[in-house]
Amino acid sequence: MVRKKILLVEDSRAIQELLGGVLQAEGYSVNFASDGNEALKLIDSKFDGYDLLIVDCKMPGMGGLSLIEKLRRFPEGAGLPIIILTDSSDPETVKQAKELAVSGYFLKSSFDYGKFKELLATIFKSKRCERPRGFQIPISSNSLDESEK
Repeated sequence: MVRKKILLVEDSRAIQELLGGVLQAEGYSVNFASDGNEALKLIDSKFDGYDLLIVDCKMPGMGGLSLIEKLRRFPEGAGLPIIILTDSSDPETVKQAKELAVSGYFLKSSFDYGKFKELLATIFKSKRCERPRGFQIPISSNSLDESEK
């Protein structure tokens, strides 16, 4: 089986090492970028290098939401699975993430790796250019809402 390739876009070196290490131990190939500009340099024009992006919202340089907006402008980027992992529970940020069709939204302060792992499994079972159906961004918790089926 081909290893799934993940790009972790996060400015915290500690989170890169912790989450990246766990994902690598589970068999994923993980690359790192410290902001949106660096991520764009790592993503080729065909968007075929990565199976998933995990993105922080607030970073120096280009933030996560701006990165996602840029990627979603291209047909190849429209269906790219993206999970947000952030400190921001601001309703406007959550609303913007929903509008950008992210696959999941997790708060760092209440991160549940079990639910995160379930979402990864769902994403990788679905077709590459389809947003996993039945998932909604949890606003106040990490639980996934099945009401969107």
